[in-house]
Amino acid sequence: MSPRHQRGASLIEVLIAIVVLSTGLLGMAGLLYGAMRHNHAAYLRSQGVALAADVLDRMRAHGPACAGPAMGPSCPFTQGRSGSDASAGPACGEPLPAGMAAPALATADFLQWRNCLAQALPGGYGAVTHVAEGVVYAGRCGNGQAVAPVPAPMPLFVVEVHWAEHRLPTEGDVGHDCVVLSAGVGT
Repeated sequence: MSPRHQRGASLIEVLIAIVVLSTGLLGMAGLLYGAMRHNHAAYLRSQGVALAADVLDRMRAHGPACAGPAMGPSCPFTQGRSGSDASAGPACGEPLPAGMAAPALATADFLQWRNCLAQALPGGYGAVTHVAEGVVYAGRCGNGQAVAPVPAPMPLFVVEVHWAEHRLPTEGDVGHDCVVLSAGVGT
């Protein structure tokens, strides 16, 4: 071949190599973005589970206020949906005031848990519900589940923690994530 016909061949090869390399780099960036998004979703879910378990531990610490069959529905932790007013109550991690009466201390503990939800999760809120034995509990997560029977002297509570995932909802998706824990709380 004469040198005249080979002048553009190496330039085309370089352009094709750049296109192939760019496509590979874009694919790697997409994989990295997907991995980071799923990692963040898993982090938020683990925070939700930890906060749901935290409120159950707080309830156990206030045993007389939430223990016994008669006290279940009047437990201070079951008073309404949390997270609606993050300014009320002590800040997350702040020591609770000393010298408070037991019901007031339990209420302050619940308000602090509510503030922890709002701080740790985007759009975070939660609810604690007293459930009678054998009742089918259909919470806001959309998955009604039968609650297992518990011993008679121990009331059963269901904790729901919700947060906004900041993603586009897909078909059948409610646009937020949540975790549900249930446990008996006794003295």
